[in-house]
Amino acid sequence: MLAQPSCERQWQPLTRSLILPIVIFALLSPLLVSAQTALTILHTSEHRGTTQPIDHGDYAGQGGVERRASLIKQVRKEVEHLLVVDSGGLLMGTAISSVYKGETDIAAMNVMGYDAVAVGNYDFDFGTRHLKSLHKAAVFPFLCSNVRPQEPDTCTRYTIKTLGTLRIGLIALIGRKSYRDTFNRAVVREVEFQDPIAAAKEAAEELRDRVDLLVAITHQDTEEDLALAKEVPALDVIIGGHTEGFEGLVHPGATTPVEGRVELAGAGPVFVKTHRQGRTLGRLDLVIHDKTIMVAEARNLPVTSPVPSDQEVAKLVQEYAKKLDKKTNTAIGEALHPGAPAPDAR
Repeated sequence: MLAQPSCERQWQPLTRSLILPIVIFALLSPLLVSAQTALTILHTSEHRGTTQPIDHGDYAGQGGVERRASLIKQVRKEVEHLLVVDSGGLLMGTAISSVYKGETDIAAMNVMGYDAVAVGNYDFDFGTRHLKSLHKAAVFPFLCSNVRPQEPDTCTRYTIKTLGTLRIGLIALIGRKSYRDTFNRAVVREVEFQDPIAAAKEAAEELRDRVDLLVAITHQDTEEDLALAKEVPALDVIIGGHTEGFEGLVHPGATTPVEGRVELAGAGPVFVKTHRQGRTLGRLDLVIHDKTIMVAEARNLPVTSPVPSDQEVAKLVQEYAKKLDKKTNTAIGEALHPGAPAPDAR
């Protein structure tokens, strides 16, 4: 009688066949996880000189760079990879910005650690030479991919930012609707304007193989951003500005925003736009794998009174505010009393 194989002998090959894939998966799992990179992008829109909270109107009490700085600092503590950008329209809008021609705004943004700023139409209001001086004072690049000033070093076509192993290409576009009519007339003669979609396609062709993520920071109408998303699918992210923002994000192929966590297939850009005048700080959280956005979530962080002031930025703003107060309260003449004779002009 032939001996039957024992249960132990039957189980051993099966056990080995099950254990081997498990061991291989266990070894590979850390590699698969490590190939995914989390990135957070903080963004602001149409700052318009609001270094201090808005003092009148429907949005009174909102905004202010002291609070914004606190929020940025808090997010820096939470995430490993952080990018901070602005979509342009820095200048004008308030007395402190107009009198100091953006000096205060750039100084505050330097302290907050911005990585790049798109140049908007109003940023040319004091001329290209002044914009160049602000660029020189900034510790971050001014970007202008489709507007090329004759004055050298006013702004740059693109920049590449490296965060860990992630290489991020940044370009900036001004919309066709903004050009000429809302530009300083003297500046129009000093710059060359290119169609933003054509410029984005050129930049994408030049940068796509050199970066893991390609981001367009725009200063244009929402309709122009949606057209850009449709025409240039090589972009990964569009960070809008110039006009009023919205909650959530517009995912590839869509035209209306959705809120919450969105899983993506990587075809076309994610589009976000936070609210103007620094009333909110836009936050876009991404999970990236093999140059593809797998997951995205966008929200706007309110910049309101419950947010504490950052002391370093508060001190900077207070110093400029004191100088402005002294400057605007200096007597430059004396009015005559009614009926008093005019001084002898001889």
